[in-house]
Amino acid sequence: MGILLKAQDFAAFVDPQLVAPEAGGDGERSAYGAFESGDVVGAAHLWQALAAGGDQDAANNLGVLLYRGHGVPQDFEQAVRLFSVAAEKGCINATTNLAFMKANGFGTPKDNDAAGLLFLTAAEKLDAVAAFNLAYLYVKGRFGPRDVEIAYMWFVIAAAVAHESDLRARATAARDYYAANIPPTNIIRVQRQARDWYAGRGDAAPTTFASTPSSIPVGVAAE
Repeated sequence: MGILLKAQDFAAFVDPQLVAPEAGGDGERSAYGAFESGDVVGAAHLWQALAAGGDQDAANNLGVLLYRGHGVPQDFEQAVRLFSVAAEKGCINATTNLAFMKANGFGTPKDNDAAGLLFLTAAEKLDAVAAFNLAYLYVKGRFGPRDVEIAYMWFVIAAAVAHESDLRARATAARDYYAANIPPTNIIRVQRQARDWYAGRGDAAPTTFASTPSSIPVGVAAE
């Protein structure tokens, strides 16, 4: 059994995220290590140097620090510029982060349509944050008319592909909360759509997609 979360715990966008150096070079690992150890100023200097050399992940991570105002003065416009550069080079996190900035009008004019398309682009690359934030746009009616069923599908996908336990719990809680507003037969149809969407990518669907309404209690985050 999972945890019970209130609506306000997930009824908001997920903030811009760093890229962990899973396959990065020594410089990227050093910068991330400095950040993890609490030396945010040192990490900012390292990421700034790496970004100047064309490192897309470093550009994204420096953008996150600029958005947060950690280790550097807060600067939304500069964060947007860095997210844009990194996204153009193929950084999926940066695409999601740029969408977040556009959805909120931080450092750039607010543009829900552009944000939705960017979230969709990243979600199709299995970015769980993008899938969650896209679902939130649909819940709020900010990317076309309000559509709880489409939002539910993206919450299903976000919960299934999230690696971080906190995000997975938040997406699962949102999925189950909004399921209360959808007829059971429609839930089955939307879950099938999520499985078909995933299978269409040539990947095996996560076991989460095999869940049925009877095995996912409404309002409870399933394990």
